[in-house]
Amino acid sequence: MAQTVKALFTAYYPADNKMEGGFFDAQGNRLNPAAHTCAAPKSIPFGTRIKIQGTGTSLDGMLYTVTDRGGAIKVRGDVYQFDLLMSSKAECNNWGRKNGTAIIGASAAQPAAKTTNAQPDQSTAVLKKVLSYVDAQVGKAYSQANRFGANSFDCSSLIYRAFQAAGIKLVHKDTGGAVTTSNAEVYAQGFTLLYPDSYGQIGKNLPSPSGLLSTLGVKPGDIVFYNTMSTTRANKITHVAIVNEQGGITHAANSKRGVVRDGLTAHNGKICAVLRYGTGYSPDVKTTENAGSTTDANAAKQEKKDITQSVLMNTAGTAAAYRDMSILQVSTDISAKAELLIVCGDSVQAPILKDKIQWETQRKGSPGKLTFTCIKAPGLSFQEGDAVRFRYDGKDVFFGYVFTKQRDKEHHIKVTAYDQLRYFKNKDTIIYYNKTASELLKMLAADNRLQLGTVEDTGWKIEKRNESDATLFDILQTALDITLRSKQKIYVLYDDFGKICLRDMETMTLDILINGENTENFDYTTSIDKDTFNRVKLYHDNSETGKREIYIAQSGADMNQWGVLQYCESVSNEGVDMKSKTDTLLKLYNRKTRNLTVKKILGDIRARAGMRVAVDLGLGDINLKSYLIIEKAVHTFESGRHTMDLTLVGGERGEFIG
Repeated sequence: MAQTVKALFTAYYPADNKMEGGFFDAQGNRLNPAAHTCAAPKSIPFGTRIKIQGTGTSLDGMLYTVTDRGGAIKVRGDVYQFDLLMSSKAECNNWGRKNGTAIIGASAAQPAAKTTNAQPDQSTAVLKKVLSYVDAQVGKAYSQANRFGANSFDCSSLIYRAFQAAGIKLVHKDTGGAVTTSNAEVYAQGFTLLYPDSYGQIGKNLPSPSGLLSTLGVKPGDIVFYNTMSTTRANKITHVAIVNEQGGITHAANSKRGVVRDGLTAHNGKICAVLRYGTGYSPDVKTTENAGSTTDANAAKQEKKDITQSVLMNTAGTAAAYRDMSILQVSTDISAKAELLIVCGDSVQAPILKDKIQWETQRKGSPGKLTFTCIKAPGLSFQEGDAVRFRYDGKDVFFGYVFTKQRDKEHHIKVTAYDQLRYFKNKDTIIYYNKTASELLKMLAADNRLQLGTVEDTGWKIEKRNESDATLFDILQTALDITLRSKQKIYVLYDDFGKICLRDMETMTLDILINGENTENFDYTTSIDKDTFNRVKLYHDNSETGKREIYIAQSGADMNQWGVLQYCESVSNEGVDMKSKTDTLLKLYNRKTRNLTVKKILGDIRARAGMRVAVDLGLGDINLKSYLIIEKAVHTFESGRHTMDLTLVGGERGEFIG
C-alpha cells in the first residue's frame, strides 16, 4: 500500500569521488541518470517506486525507482531523505535541496489494464518502438536549426522522428502534409483525441484543469500539446511531449536542458490537446496463437514471475558431517624444523620427505596450496581426502586435505594438498536478502561444513542477490566488490590453519621492510604489450536509426609515444553512458603495466597473500617507497632454510607508483 511522507529531496550524479561515491549503485549496477533512479533510506526496499510531490518544480509527479543507498540518506524525525540521480554536477547544483512529500510505493499515473486471452493491438508494438526511441534520446541537444540532425531535436521533431522510427509517418490534420512546425502539429490519422472534445476547441480552454493528465488516465505513448507562450501566441500550440513509462513526460525542453524527462504536472494548466495512437500502450497483453484453445488460454493466464526465493524440492543421500580436525591437537616429539603429518583413519603418519616443501597463497579466487614429495616407505599409507598438517619451527603454517597424488617408478609420491578454501570452488545457486558479505560467508561456510575463524563485520547490507551457477569464490567476491564500492574497504578471505577468516586489509600490515639488503633478487617488468591502450573505441548498433554509433576516447601524447594501441568493444546494453564509459576505460588502461616479484627473501610465515608490507627499492624507472599488498606468496622450506617469493601490487587494480 502506498504511503505519503514528508520528504527532503537532494541530488547526486555519477562521479568517482568520495562525495558522489562512484559510477555504480549499491547493487553493483552502473548508474544511469536516464533511468530516473534514487538513493533512499535502508528501510525502503530496492525497486520501490517513489513519486515526487510539492517541490514546486517540473519533477513533481515524476516517478523514481530506489536502486541505491548512502550513509547519510536517512529518516530524520518524520522526514525521509531521497537522493535523486542527476546527469551532471551543474544539474545537482541547480537542484540543491527541495522539501516536499513523497508517495512511497507509488504507481504510474494510469497503469495499463491487464488482459488475458487477447491479441495485442498493433499500437502496442508501434508505441513500444516509439518509447524505446525517445528513451534513447534523453540527454541529447535541443536545436530548432538542426532539428533533424543526428543528435539534436526540437520538441516536434523528437515526436515525429520517434514515430518515423516505428514506421509511422505523422501528418497534420488539415493539410495531410508532414509535420514541420510546433504551432500546426495536431495529428489525426490513427489517433484519437482525448482532450478537448473537438479539434475546434484546441487551445480555447486554457488554462486546462489541474491534474488533467491523471484524470484522463494517460498511458505511455500518449501525445500532449501545450501552449507555453500564451502572451505572444495565444491559444496556439507551442510545445509537445510524450508520456513515458516512468509516469512522467519526455520532451525536447529547450536549448539549455535538451531532451529530458519531467513530471506529469510539468506545464500544468497549459495543456492544449492530448491524443492517443490506436488503443494505446498495453504492455501486459498476452498473445495466444489460438484463442479458442483451452490449453493456450490457460497458458496465456500464466504470467512469468521474477525468481525471489529458492525452494528445495528433493535431496537424495545422507547429509555430510563436519570433517575430523583432531590432527590439529596432535603433539609430537619430532625435532626437525619442518614437521609434516598426514592422518589416515586412526593413523597419524610422518612421511619421509624427499626435498622441499612449498606453501602458496593468492589473494583472490584460489585456496592455499601445499606441495611436497615423500618416499613410499614401509607402513606409509594415505588417500585423497586425508588431512595434512604442516608446522615450521614450532609455528602453525598449513592445515588442509590431500587432493592429488602423483607417483614415479622410484616410489616417490608428489602430493598436492589444499586448505578449506578449495571447497569455495564449488558451484551453487542461491538467493539471499539483506546480508552483509560477512553474514554471507557464515551462511556459505555452514552449508558446506567449513570451520570459521575471525570474520570481521563488513557492515554493508546487500539488499538482494540472485546467484546462479557461480562458484562460492565468485558469489562472495561479488558481495565484497559491492562492499568495496560502498565503503571503500578491501576485505581479505583466507584460511588460517584450519579456520576461514575474513579481515579488513587495513588491519593486516606486517612489520616487514623489503629492501635491497634482504632481497636476493627481484623481477620487475614494465610493459605496454598487454592491457595497455591509449585509444578506446566503443560502439553501439542503434536498431532504431540503422546507424552504428561510435564513441572514442584517446590520448594523443601517448599515441605519439607508443603508437596507437586500441581497445574496441561493442556495447549493447541500453542506458549505458557511452562517453563516460570510454573515458573511464581510457583512464584505467592508458598506462604501463608494472609487475614486481621479490625473490628469495628471508621467510616469515606471517607473509601471506592479502597482507601489506613496506617496500623500499630502486626499480630503475621509479624509486619505490610505499606499502604494497602481497598478491601472491610462495614459501619454500628446504634443508633447514625458509625463503619466500612475493608478488606485490599497489591496490585493488594492481597499480603502484614511486
